[in-house]
Amino acid sequence: MAHQPEGLRPAIATMSLGTAGIHPLKRKLQAAQGVGFRGIELFWDDLLAETHETGQGLLKTAQSLRSYCDNLGLEIISLQPFRNYDGIRDKELHDQRVDEFKAWLMLAGVLGAGFIGVPSTIKADEQSHTGDAEDIARDLAELAALARPYNIRIAYENLCFGAHVRTWQQAWEAISHPLSSSDVGFLVDTFNLAGSVYADPSIPDGKVVGGIERFRRSLDDLVGTIPMSRIPFIQLADGERMTAPIGPDHEWMNDCLNAKMAWSRNARLFPFEPKGYLPVLAIVKALVRAGWSGWVSMEVFSRSTAQEGEETMKAHAKRAWRSWQKMATLIGDLPDGGVESTSS
Repeated sequence: MAHQPEGLRPAIATMSLGTAGIHPLKRKLQAAQGVGFRGIELFWDDLLAETHETGQGLLKTAQSLRSYCDNLGLEIISLQPFRNYDGIRDKELHDQRVDEFKAWLMLAGVLGAGFIGVPSTIKADEQSHTGDAEDIARDLAELAALARPYNIRIAYENLCFGAHVRTWQQAWEAISHPLSSSDVGFLVDTFNLAGSVYADPSIPDGKVVGGIERFRRSLDDLVGTIPMSRIPFIQLADGERMTAPIGPDHEWMNDCLNAKMAWSRNARLFPFEPKGYLPVLAIVKALVRAGWSGWVSMEVFSRSTAQEGEETMKAHAKRAWRSWQKMATLIGDLPDGGVESTSS
């Protein structure tokens, strides 16, 4: 058994175990619990698929899942992702999404989830969404105020392929804005941190020129800027080094803003797996050194999760747990300032 770093707890996102509608949620939960995970992030699509399967309605499904997870000894960390909310220009649409969020809060409360994940929008139409930090700060503060009576917090995340907010600096500008709320946390996703400054799947070697130095500066700045108390949990994922660049005509580019979105949806890996090349371990090491502790969630979107069958869920659970064990073992062994990838 690997050494478990003090204060770090292993979790996994449900979509990392199989695809909603193909793989039953409760079987995925069994697979996660069976290898050793004690926390989960509940993917909204999995909740919908389970509701459709049982015919119970969302609230009853949430009650059933909470009871099921309690029996397995699994804590539901978050319900996510509340997509394409930040920066909505149209007031009517904004109000509709706020009403939708109120329903999410009731469900999250029943589930016992302490967080709702809000990723930066992927709506690129300037007429529908803005990337203005002040507007996003107001939007996040509105959600935080609604969530406060439920003892639920907002976890806002930059997507490296997003329409407007792609870097941690842009996300933090909105989160730390005077019009925002101290209840809003910054969700660290290793794939999106490294993907914004270090990696580019549209070029031959997958790494931007000067990416190592850019990554070092970015990580140092993050640790020196964001209080560790504002990071509620972290999501771990590596990225596959592509054998050929993802160009405009690539089969994965359907409905994608850019190559990084196509890469994110199809080619994430668990840390330390072959073909992975992002400096995931360096990120975790820097945060832990700065005093961070909490849930560490394996969050992988991959074409591999769409393969049918029971074995897909079991195999992904085992892969994720091996990754966690290696992370737990090596977390104290990376030299200060290192940017080595977590590939094997």
